[in-house]
Amino acid sequence: MKYHFVFSLTVLAFATSLVAEEQPALRIGGSDLFDEAFREAIERFAETEDLAVDVRLEGSYAARTALAEGGLDLAILAVPAGGEEHLEGYESYGFAYQTVVFAIHPENTANELTLGQVSGIFGAEELVSYGRWGELGAGGELRPRAIATYSIAQGQSIAVDLFTHEVLRNPRLRGGVAYLNSVDELLAMVDESTAAIALLPRTPPPGSPVQTVALARDDGDIAFGPSAENVHNGDYPIRLPVYLVFPADAGDRVRELLLFLTGDEVAEIVRESGLMPLPGSARNRLRFDFEQL
Repeated sequence: MKYHFVFSLTVLAFATSLVAEEQPALRIGGSDLFDEAFREAIERFAETEDLAVDVRLEGSYAARTALAEGGLDLAILAVPAGGEEHLEGYESYGFAYQTVVFAIHPENTANELTLGQVSGIFGAEELVSYGRWGELGAGGELRPRAIATYSIAQGQSIAVDLFTHEVLRNPRLRGGVAYLNSVDELLAMVDESTAAIALLPRTPPPGSPVQTVALARDDGDIAFGPSAENVHNGDYPIRLPVYLVFPADAGDRVRELLLFLTGDEVAEIVRESGLMPLPGSARNRLRFDFEQL
C-alpha cells in the first residue's frame, strides 16, 4: 500500500506537470516605444514564474488590432490624449507616459512659459514667433540675446512628433533648430549657454545642471513642471499616455504579470526607455486593484 501511494503521487505530479506544460503562452503585444530591456525584463519574470510568454512590441496599432481579434492576452498601447477608447469587454489602466520637456540654463529667468510661447519658439508657422529672450520676460544680459533652439533628433524619440502634432498649429519645427542625438548632448549644450533651450523626450536626471520649464496651457493658467505627479494628473500639458489593456475575463491569467509591471524594477526600466512611469503612489493603487482581479 505504501508503494502504491508513492506511485500515485508520482503519477499525479507527472500529470500536473503535463497540464502546466500544455498551458498556452501568455501573448503580450504593444508599443515599440520601450527598448529591449523592457522585453527582457518580462521574459526574465516569466522564466522565474515558469510561464511561457510571447512578447511582440511591434507598435500600438498592430497590438490594438491583434487584441481586438483575440490574439493577445495583454496589450501595452500608446494612445493620443483624448483618443483612449475603453472597448466593451476590456479593462484599461494607465501605465506610463511619453512627455516633451524643455530645459534651459539655471540662470535663465524665463522658466514659466505657455504652450503658445514654446510654439512660437520652436514652430515654423505659428501665430507668433519669438527670437529673443527679452520677448519672453528674461531680463539682464539675457534680454537682448537670440534664443538658441535645440532638439532631440527625430530618429531618437517620438518627442518631436508628439510636440509638433499635439501642440503646433502647423506640424513643423523652424529651420534654425539644431538636432542632437542624445539627451546628454542636449543637456551639455544647455549647460554651456544661457541662451539655449532644448526639447527633450524626458526629464533630466537628478543632479542635472539645467532647469526645466514649467508649462501653462494658456495665459492666466497655472504653469506646472514636468514631475511624475503633474504629468499623471494631467496638469503638465504635453503627454502621450500608455495603457495596459486586457480582456475583462483574462484578469486571473495576467494578474501576476500586471503586478510585476507595476513594481519598482520595471518603473526604472520604463524610465530608462525614455518614458515616464507612474508616480509611486499611483502604482501602489494599481497594484491593489490588480490583486483583486
